[in-house]
Amino acid sequence: MPNLDQMVSWLTLLTANEITAQQLTSVLNLADLEEVEARPWARLKRELTINSFAQYSAGTVTVTNGSPTVQGSGTAWTVNMIGMFFTCSQPGAGSPAVQVVPMLINSVNVFSQTLTLSQPYPLQSGSGAGYRIFPRFYSVPGMQRVIDVRNRISLPRTTHEQIDQLDPYRIFYSSPARSWAPFGRDSDDNALIELWPTETNSTPYSVYGLAGHVDMQNPTDLPAIPGAVVMNKAAAKACEFLYSLRGDPRWVEQRNYYNQRYEAELMKALDSDREEYGVMGQVQDTMGTRRPSLDVIYNVDFESG
Repeated sequence: MPNLDQMVSWLTLLTANEITAQQLTSVLNLADLEEVEARPWARLKRELTINSFAQYSAGTVTVTNGSPTVQGSGTAWTVNMIGMFFTCSQPGAGSPAVQVVPMLINSVNVFSQTLTLSQPYPLQSGSGAGYRIFPRFYSVPGMQRVIDVRNRISLPRTTHEQIDQLDPYRIFYSSPARSWAPFGRDSDDNALIELWPTETNSTPYSVYGLAGHVDMQNPTDLPAIPGAVVMNKAAAKACEFLYSLRGDPRWVEQRNYYNQRYEAELMKALDSDREEYGVMGQVQDTMGTRRPSLDVIYNVDFESG
């Protein structure tokens, strides 16, 4: 597979040195990124281990209606709890506890044992209340898509919306979790998942999925996708750029030529991907089977019943 230096050198010759090496590197990275995210390449399969966080509930809290500040008593909060979620219950006289939907923690003061929520506390003021702090979502470093989560066995896959319907206040907890759901990506473009119910103990999970794109920077860096696909796609983009810059219709012919080469190389690469790395399976929801939602993939064989 050609490395970054070789691909840049080839594109420099193709474009008659009209585009800088830095610009060509950007075009190559863009082409590689588009292919990584467009298709479930089996060659991108990865597996790593993450550890869940045991919910924290030591001590009690004082909350004030309309204020985002929560005061702890007998707590030992740390800055690692920033970005986690806070929820508490307030028992009324002769009535069951009133629950507050989990709210994001924006900051923690470890000296005064106070934390600041992302929004004002919506229920009545109170002191001596029980509470819980836990993450709702876990980042999976380096992955753009999660396919399976395992403890001793694979956890059933569900959706965030179904968890919200079953447990909007996240009052259920156990270890290990019973299911998992995808939830987009974090600010570093890593895949996010939710484990449900929330954990009482820290538990290791094997996460299986597809690696994300990483920009090529060093001359010896390799693309994530076969080089012939990336190079021809980048060549078509470069020719499009030169046509926009110069207005010479010959660059349109070159663009169309390299688009055709890209499509041919893509078909060969997809066949090779299946032969060398296997076929990516589809994931079904096994948690709520009574009525499928639109974001769940179902395979139905109507002929065989």
